[in-house]
Amino acid sequence: PDAAALLYRRMAALGLSRSDVERAALGLMRDLERTCSCCNHKGVCEKDLATRPEDATWESYCPNAISLDSVAGTKGRFPA
Repeated sequence: PDAAALLYRRMAALGLSRSDVERAALGLMRDLERTCSCCNHKGVCEKDLATRPEDATWESYCPNAISLDSVAGTKGRFPA
């Protein structure tokens, strides 16, 4: 049940909500959760979130990095 917990923590670190993601693209949240739950870098991700959440290193191993960066870049451009 917590397979995508790191995704939610990363989103919080980026200042993103589920609503932000869904406003950017319908169904994207489900895709991000699925990708996160199957990721092989959970240990590194968890450590990075705990020790240095603002460091952009996560973008080099996270399969959701491009999507999350895109959502962050469009945050506030869509009506609530």
